[in-house]
Parts: sequence; structure tokens; C-alpha cells
Amino acid sequence: MRGNSLFMHSGGVTSVVNTVVHTLRSELGDNLLICPYGVTGLSRSIHMASQDINWSHIENSPAMAFGSSRLRLPELKTHPEFYQKLFNNFKEKNIGTVFCNGGNNSQHVAAQIEQAAATLQQPLQVIGIPKTIDNDVLHTDTAIGFGSAAKYTAISCMEVSLDLASMCHTNSKVLIFQTMGRNVGWLAAASAIAKQHPFAGPHLILVPEASFSIDTLLQKIQYHLRQHNHVVICLAEGITHFNELYPNQPTPAHKLGALIQQHFNLSSHIVIPDYLQRAARHIASSTDIEQSIAMTQHAMKLAKNGQSGIMITVDRISESPYAWKVNHVPLSKVAGHERSLPREFLTRDEMHINQQGIDYIQPLIQGESLPIFKNGIPCYSNEIYQCIEKIQQTD
Repeated sequence: MRGNSLFMHSGGVTSVVNTVVHTLRSELGDNLLICPYGVTGLSRSIHMASQDINWSHIENSPAMAFGSSRLRLPELKTHPEFYQKLFNNFKEKNIGTVFCNGGNNSQHVAAQIEQAAATLQQPLQVIGIPKTIDNDVLHTDTAIGFGSAAKYTAISCMEVSLDLASMCHTNSKVLIFQTMGRNVGWLAAASAIAKQHPFAGPHLILVPEASFSIDTLLQKIQYHLRQHNHVVICLAEGITHFNELYPNQPTPAHKLGALIQQHFNLSSHIVIPDYLQRAARHIASSTDIEQSIAMTQHAMKLAKNGQSGIMITVDRISESPYAWKVNHVPLSKVAGHERSLPREFLTRDEMHINQQGIDYIQPLIQGESLPIFKNGIPCYSNEIYQCIEKIQQTD
């Protein structure tokens, strides 16, 4: 590896992503620099020395201890001066390797840096490490953060389903649980693991990849209300089936709630866990953490071997027992693309997840890795607040 290494995080955070930077620090020591708030810090040439950081509790903390950003990089053709300044700064800090941790759009950021370095003949290695609770990165069995978010989703859906069933004869009969997942249904699909009894929810799972009519959906809802006196519906935030309905309603869950109110004269409880799904480190998946460490170690190994322009992947070797290995693909095959939930994971009516889909997701949520607790709450890192101060000093 050439000189120092720079870590940057891009895109939405997860509950286990600090495992990546902690693993890098454990291996690289003081040769690791941190780019606070991802592309924001990169654009402002702000780098933090890892020896100045309080590393206590970082590994077991949710979110990104050093911040993230959804900003994009400019194109080399139109803004060559940006990259000249960037690489001059890298040279000044003796940065020879960049590790970019993020989803498919973040891998596009990594590809931009790598391609600009090659075009401008800069001695720089760039390696992507995939992370997203959406699980929509191509060419990897899973991405860092999905297993833990899927675990939280399944558990939460099970718990609220029991709550609704307890009260359904005198109170609410409908609960709509809306998961994250920008354009895909992976996280909503994980809720199927919650269904441990024929009467249990979720009774319906609605994902963007499915095809169904509103009339068929209403028939299914009516069926479950008659059979179980309640219905739990899990739907992905990226679903577009209700786009033309109730334009004043803010989310797909609210639109569906308005539809149910109109047709059945029943109000719905709407549960939108949102950030809770990706911040719940207290119930993280051990498999997720194990894969995070292995992927990061593989990234460092390949960097030491002179590799660049690649993204680390997880390859599934077998389903039962679940076995996997780390691998890599060119960034050009990943950047800017999206991986949908396979249609073969859907039931025949496309309003639930079949056993094949459950078998695919189930291994990813296995094991519990609890943080250290003190005074009844987890001991999480406060490093992010130092990063805020560093960014504000440049404003």
C-alpha cells in the first residue's frame, strides 16, 4: 500500500458500519486518515488523523462515527480543477489508498475518483466496500448493514403484530408497517420471518417488484379481516402502486390507510420506523458484523497487493448450511446500478414472500452482538459531535 490510507463514508448510515473503520484502524494504525462527512469533507480537503480520535466504543456504535454525505462529485471533464486540487491534497498528506464505504451511488463516487486518478496519472488506489440497508448493490450476496436492519424489521414486525392481535376485538384491526428501501423490497421482504404462526402478521407484504391490482389487494385485506379479525401489512417505501391515489397523503403507508378507510371504514395504525431500522445497534446481526470485518480485511489485503478500481463482495457458497466467502468485482460493474428483489422470492399472488425468499434472508440475521451497557443504556461513541465541529470551522 502506498503511504497513508483515507477512509470515507458515503450515503445512508447503518448500525454496524463503524466496524469497517475500526477494523481499518486496527490494521493500519496511525497510517489511517478519516474524511469527516464523506464527500463534504473530501471537497473541503478536511482529514482527521486517527491518533487524535477517541476510539473507545466506536466499533459497537450505530450510524457513522465520522459522518456521511449524499453529495456527488463533479465530473472530471467539466471540473478538472476539483480533481487537481484533490490529488494535490492527497500528495501533501501522502495518501495512496482510498477506501470508500457506501451503496451503489457511493461506489459511483469511488469509481469517479479512481478513473480521475488514472486519467491524470496519479498514483492512487481506490477500493469500495459495499454498505446499505437496502441491499440493492449488484454482484454481492449482501451489503454491510442489511442483515442487522432485516433483523430489526423482522423483530419489530413480530412485536407490533402481537400488539395488534391483543387488541383487535375492541380497538384497531389494521396496522401498516412501512420499511425503508428506496426502490427495492429487500427490507420489507425480511418482515416475512416474523410470521411464526398462521394467524400472525405480516399477512401481506407489498414490494415495488410485485405486480398486483388494487382490487385484488382489497379482496386480500377483506379475507384476512374475516379470518383473523385483524390484518398487518408490511410495505416498502419505494412502492409505486398507490402513486395516483390520495395525492395529499405523504407516504405509501398513508395512501394505503386512506384506501382502507374508504373501502372498509376502518382506521389504520401506521408504523414508520425509518431511521430506527438502520440505527438499532442494540439488536445487530452477528453475521452482519462478521461479514463487515471479513470484507474490510479483504479490502486491505487487495490494497497491499496493489489492486484498485474494485469493490469487495460476499459470495454465497451454500444455502443450508449457510456458507460464504469474500471476493471482489470491478467498480465499473457496480457503480450506479441497482439490484432488485428477485421475483422468484414472491408468492404466486405477489403479495407475500415465499420460503425461497425467507431461506435467502434468514441466515443474514443470525446471532446477537450486544453493545456494552451502562446505567441502562448502551455506551455509544460521541465522536460524531467532534466531526460536526471540524466541518463548522470551515464554513
